[in-house]
Amino acid sequence: MNHIGNIIHKLRLNQGMSRKKLCENICSDKYLYMVEKGLRSPSTEIVRLLSIRLGDNLFEYYEFLDCDEPIQVKKLVNKFTMYRAIADFNKLEEANDRAAKLPDFKKAPWKYEIKVNNIAHSVFVDHKYEVAIEKINKLIDKIEPRYREEGFTANLYIMLSTCYQFYHNIEKSKEAILKANEILNNKTMLLRYSHIIISVKLNIMTLAHISGENDLAIEHGLWINHYQLETNTYERANFTYYYLAYAYYKKEMKTEAVEWFEKCLYELLIQYSPVPAYYISTYGPFYELFSRDYISEELINKIKKQYSFIDNDTKQNLLKASEVKALDL
Repeated sequence: MNHIGNIIHKLRLNQGMSRKKLCENICSDKYLYMVEKGLRSPSTEIVRLLSIRLGDNLFEYYEFLDCDEPIQVKKLVNKFTMYRAIADFNKLEEANDRAAKLPDFKKAPWKYEIKVNNIAHSVFVDHKYEVAIEKINKLIDKIEPRYREEGFTANLYIMLSTCYQFYHNIEKSKEAILKANEILNNKTMLLRYSHIIISVKLNIMTLAHISGENDLAIEHGLWINHYQLETNTYERANFTYYYLAYAYYKKEMKTEAVEWFEKCLYELLIQYSPVPAYYISTYGPFYELFSRDYISEELINKIKKQYSFIDNDTKQNLLKASEVKALDL
């Protein structure tokens, strides 16, 4: 089994830092030597100070200490989270292939991350929803009880919900997403779960749109907005803003609909995001809102200039408000 001293030793060598430099004004050279050899357990204060010196949060490595290669496992798990968040499934597949070669990813719990990535490819790249549903249900049944509150289990339920949406099985889709929500209910202060938490809430909003439960969509949209303000995480804020605009539009609350729709558009202008922009423009009442009846011509022209596929004249991508489809979130 690894120990934190081994992590410190490897990170120090990776940076070409001497033991003397690392321990300067923190602890004695002998103390650090014993920590690196696993003969002493450093205090929380020492770990904090060494983290600052190394420029790496040592506390984040504790959950990986059972791994043979804790540094590599942590790095790859972080990459999984990042590539899932930006829906870069090519990069996710590359990282997954590298991880699959490491012994740690052949054992629980990390082996489940590999399986989640493989299923994500089936869902979001191959669009083999029936195959994915079967794989997800079998995998969930095989997960040991101790791991059923993990992020990867919630991810499985999110993908299951998405698959059922494509088959218009709304009841099963709701059942799956509520199970994911239950897993994540008490994890809102764990920032590494923020991507999954937002995915769950956006999926709940999608289902609320389908069911015409506009108040429920607004409730969860405002929750996401508050959560992102509290945690300073704004990933997929464009979706949140648009989903809120959608719900307010359906409630015929024009002022609120315009407010959130403008936020969505300005977010798309600030950060070029063609994939979210495409999905948003083909979802719900986008083109009804994307008109001079709701927003300024200046803003319309700026969006059309930045995203050439958005065209409210031809409306080639327009879906009627009732023709809701699942999004690759």
